[in-house]
Amino acid sequence: MHNLIIGIDGGGTKTHAVFVSLNGNVLKQATVGASNFQQAGKEGIKRVCRQILKEAGISGESIQRWVLGLAGAGRPSDRLAVKAAVEELGFKNKVTVESDGRIALTGAFVGAAGIILISGTGSICYGLNTAGQMARSGGWGYLLGDEGSGYFIGNQALIAALKDLDGRGEKTKLRQKFESRFNVTTINLLVPKIYNGDLQKEDIAALAPAVFETAKTHDSVAAEILTFAGRELGKMAAAVARQLGLAGKTIQIAPIGSVLENQKDILKPHIEKEVRTISDQVVFRDPQYPPAIGAAIFGLKQENIALTLDILENISTSYESLQTV
Repeated sequence: MHNLIIGIDGGGTKTHAVFVSLNGNVLKQATVGASNFQQAGKEGIKRVCRQILKEAGISGESIQRWVLGLAGAGRPSDRLAVKAAVEELGFKNKVTVESDGRIALTGAFVGAAGIILISGTGSICYGLNTAGQMARSGGWGYLLGDEGSGYFIGNQALIAALKDLDGRGEKTKLRQKFESRFNVTTINLLVPKIYNGDLQKEDIAALAPAVFETAKTHDSVAAEILTFAGRELGKMAAAVARQLGLAGKTIQIAPIGSVLENQKDILKPHIEKEVRTISDQVVFRDPQYPPAIGAAIFGLKQENIALTLDILENISTSYESLQTV
């Protein structure tokens, strides 16, 4: 296999890569560990790139273009650092680095107007209008933002469990669930583990599914956390729509990321309520392609390959076939 585009979607939990030929055939894919640049650094990015090639069984000589869409690489200086790291592996002038939001937007709408709302370990919202203007909201990291993300939901749940212990918050099944999960007698024994780094951001984000499960048992505290998370995500989407001049117009939203992909039905009413404050024409739709494919499409464009209907059809059918292997 030669002349391949690698499209990479890298986040705080995992990295998904696809290998696409110049005629749009998705030949292989690989999934490895996290590649958020702020966590991994240059050496971590190099390690992830080597792992991707190894898992796919593809040699570096076959690669014509790397396109990396990474969380934590939104600033120009970060993108230059990632580009330099990959080029040091022997890929000089073959590397493009974008934010994870940009490649997700490309995958979701293939260049057409729309808004992507991402909620995984972190959260962010990007949009594009028919005039080609881009806008974003959120994405400021777990200390300053990431509202509505897996981390946000897990962190709010831990806070609620501690308030239950103190007697300054409502009783919640979350407390007992977390005590059992971490095999501690009382929830406050988790506090040192969080502050000394035994429990990382990803571990806290991994608590989100338990919050959804608990909410289904009519636990009002868990339900309130999810309502708050959904409304915060909706505010992000509404902010992007305003920036793009979409007030009163049709607003198309593609939900992306593990939280929204798995729990969209629970969060959607709260998201929609916020977006409807600026337009009553809100349409939720599935992304046309996943973010890694969006990165590959970005790469094809950079190689001056026209996105003909045949190429888009090749991408769709070959990627779908790959999922059944």
